[in-house]
Amino acid sequence: MNLLTVHSDIYVSSLYCVQAIDHKACLRILPHNDRIFSPGTWVKIQSPGLYHGHTGLVRGLRHIPGRLNIAVALVPCIPREWDEPDPPRPKLDILTEDHLDEDDIERRTDNGIPYFKYQNQFFESGLLIEYFSPAMLSVAPDISWDNRRLFIASKHPLVLQRLNSMPMPELWHFEEGESVSIVGEELDLHGEIARGTITRVSIEACEVDTDIGETIVVRMDHLVKRFIPGDYVKVMKGPHADMNGLIGERDGRVLGLIPDFAHSVSIWVDVNSVTAAISNSSLPTLTNNFPWKDLKVAEVESDKTLDKLALDFNGQSSFFDHFNINRSLHRMKTAPEPWIGARVRVVQGHNHGLTGTVRDVNRYRLDLRMKPRASGIVLTVELDVARGNIVSPQVKLDYDFVRELQTRQLLHQVIPPSWRQSFFMPNTMYIPTKFISLTDPILDRAYTPIIDHDAVSKLYEFVGAWNPRLDSGGIPTHEVEKLGPNFVAASTHFLCNRNLLGIPIRVDIVGGPYDTLKPKTGERYVIPTPTANGHILLQVDQPKIKVGNVFLDATTILKHRDRPKPSTEKRLMVVIGGVQEHIGC
Repeated sequence: MNLLTVHSDIYVSSLYCVQAIDHKACLRILPHNDRIFSPGTWVKIQSPGLYHGHTGLVRGLRHIPGRLNIAVALVPCIPREWDEPDPPRPKLDILTEDHLDEDDIERRTDNGIPYFKYQNQFFESGLLIEYFSPAMLSVAPDISWDNRRLFIASKHPLVLQRLNSMPMPELWHFEEGESVSIVGEELDLHGEIARGTITRVSIEACEVDTDIGETIVVRMDHLVKRFIPGDYVKVMKGPHADMNGLIGERDGRVLGLIPDFAHSVSIWVDVNSVTAAISNSSLPTLTNNFPWKDLKVAEVESDKTLDKLALDFNGQSSFFDHFNINRSLHRMKTAPEPWIGARVRVVQGHNHGLTGTVRDVNRYRLDLRMKPRASGIVLTVELDVARGNIVSPQVKLDYDFVRELQTRQLLHQVIPPSWRQSFFMPNTMYIPTKFISLTDPILDRAYTPIIDHDAVSKLYEFVGAWNPRLDSGGIPTHEVEKLGPNFVAASTHFLCNRNLLGIPIRVDIVGGPYDTLKPKTGERYVIPTPTANGHILLQVDQPKIKVGNVFLDATTILKHRDRPKPSTEKRLMVVIGGVQEHIGC
């Protein structure tokens, strides 16, 4: 049976049984250096030349009197026309008929597989067919990522059959505790099935503890490490091994790294060949109100003091100097005054509800007998208000009047001052004023800033006309009670966010008269609409129907199956839950 596997072109009807005494007369003993590789075996090219060290797939065998040649499918190195006397090494790429002139190719068919001849070389599905002697081949222990990617992209029938036996890339490296995404197909980065953490690593598979509480074993070719631009990583294998750098760009599975002491992306590596250089669990946790610690360096045996240091754990990090990234944050950490350039929201006073940017920080003298709990800090804030002139207004506000824009927390809680900036820490007796969160659904309209009529007319040019669906007083309570508890529970849906009120969002609807999964159905949009009692319901957008409102159950609404194309489509991009892969429009 092994012989039939090797000689796949032999018909069974041409075989007959041979007596045991005639075996030696029928069989030819091959020399010691001859090896037989059956079709579908992944091999490594050992012969010198352009393809030395490349990985290929055995296509078949060709017998020549006194010699055996093995046909191997390779990813071709396509030479280009260069004027230099010493041209560079050709790049790996698939050669298809679309890249060639009709007059230069000769089409043929072999066992149902079409191939063509170009410049005295044979190509099948973009792969080059070359012949080697058995002594020039060996079993491939690994494969480069470029070779693997192009083999899969060729969709050669034999490659698709032997995909599970393809060796793993030589530069991949997995460790326990790394966060990974599980994908259905190796090259389908958007087809994420689940996420999890690696708990154990074997030769070709990893044990992954998924986010839904299940532990499964997954082949490495279905795992993609989860790194984003801004992560600081270390290259584990390859020509750039042991190099640290910041991820500046990501293109699919390829990361563009900014090495230490560099200012731009200079190396490209596979995402599965790096690991996190700094673990969040290894970072120090501070429990005091100040971001620095006094350390003493001493010998363990003699307890002799060698040096005393004052380290700032919030770091005036040298990474900002090396990578030239986020200069505003760098100024916050190194300037004499903290919070310069920080984005804030005014929560008290005449400018209540406006946003702005901190431009200056000063202290004022406190009368502890009159105001013992005052902050002692005054901020100069440039407000985001459109005026008739070009310059935005700057106002002086007490530290207690503003909060950080994103977290709604005090500035020193979000961006702690460094030891150089400790002079601007608030008064030790300072107690911040409590205020109602801006996300409170009942008092949502209570934070409209008081501005003059000139500012209103100027703002109209930037924000457009008033939308009655965004601030219509909400749906009456008696109308909500008729819908039942399932519709009220829709307030927990991911689209029921107060920042999305009044915005038509394209979705998929399952079941009912508005089912979009049926053939020949149009697009449907829903509008998050507030109710009088603070709930948010999902209303069907029906611009042509003026009477009656239609609301949907949260369980029938799904994310739209089509994904926007940022390079060609100009639409509102909404990231749900801070996850980059789940984008709707």
